[in-house]
Amino acid sequence: MKIGLDIAWMSSKRIIDKIVLVAGDSDFVSPMKFARREGILIYLDTMRQKMIKIILKEHADFII
Repeated sequence: MKIGLDIAWMSSKRIIDKIVLVAGDSDFVSPMKFARREGILIYLDTMRQKMIKIILKEHADFII
C-alpha cells in the first residue's frame, strides 16, 4: 500500500516523469492507472516471469 501511495503522490506533484515497476501481481493496477492519468510513463519489468496478470500488462506503457 505504501508504494501505491508513493506512486500517486509523486505523480500528482510531477516529481517524476516515468516509473519502472518490478511487479507481477495486480495490486499495483490502481496506482498505475492514476499515474498514467497524470501523464507518467509506466515501465513494467516482469523479471521474465510467465505468470504475470494480463491486467497489469494492459496498464503499462512498456514491458521490459
